[in-house]
Amino acid sequence: MNPSSCPLTGQLGHPIRTRRPSELSESYRSWFGAPLPHHIVKKYFTLPITEYYLKSSGLRWYAPCHLGDGEYYSTLAGLYSWYYNPGSWDKRAVLDIISTLGPAKILEVGCGDGWLLDKLRERKLNAYGVEINEKAVKDCRERGLKVFLPGEKGLEVGRNCILCLLQTIEHVPNPYEFAAALVQQYQPQHIILTAPCFESMLGYTSDPLSWPPHHATAWSHKGFETLAHLLGYSVSFVGYSPLSYGQLNNYFEGEGTRKMQNIPYIPTGRLGYFVLKMYQGLGKSWACRGHSILVVLTQKDKGELM
Repeated sequence: MNPSSCPLTGQLGHPIRTRRPSELSESYRSWFGAPLPHHIVKKYFTLPITEYYLKSSGLRWYAPCHLGDGEYYSTLAGLYSWYYNPGSWDKRAVLDIISTLGPAKILEVGCGDGWLLDKLRERKLNAYGVEINEKAVKDCRERGLKVFLPGEKGLEVGRNCILCLLQTIEHVPNPYEFAAALVQQYQPQHIILTAPCFESMLGYTSDPLSWPPHHATAWSHKGFETLAHLLGYSVSFVGYSPLSYGQLNNYFEGEGTRKMQNIPYIPTGRLGYFVLKMYQGLGKSWACRGHSILVVLTQKDKGELM
């Protein structure tokens, strides 16, 4: 497949930026305070990577795209204690959404450390998980959660479930084929997805976790509209995580500068807080939207969620 072909529609996109392997691998240290182990760098950071965008599909993607395996994710979780982000905005929002959808079975693909599954169990809901990280699967099972490796026997969810893909769809190079296979297998009434949103500050930064081997794509409302149409679903709900002044400062600290292309200068301290509030009041997308977008896709004969 042509690397500039959109993973959703196959149409040709255009390049936005390219990063060298040495610069990209080193940015883990500058952004997160700890470098990747040498064997991980040697395995994944060998070629320049280009970011592409197609306006008509609303998707960004990266090529070449050598994605991380279970060891890579286990390494991240070991290096960065915040990696699985228990109790994150999207997980709490999904808990509230699921409570409005009724007592269907729930399948979370890419369940990480199982935080959401724990909370669903507390609410006496029947939930299952799939996770590529073997250590995370082992830890979840020790807590009595029904979590499986991909393709492992014993996962009996059945059809008409609620399918959750939280910070998962961006980790696969072929998002339509990946989602379509799950739809064919489980026929979910609703699909709840969250993903990094490039219409936020994230689309302007050099955060290495937005790039391979971590991510294959970056998303927008239009991107999920395209995916929903291809799957035969409709977008019944969309929301964005909020952007706080502290989070904004973290982006500037990661970049090592408060001057970013296409982002106005934001001072430090209380003045910076009020400047951000001003841009939020003006409706600037980069100021109003945090890291993630959340959407609910609903079978077209089921109507709107809310």
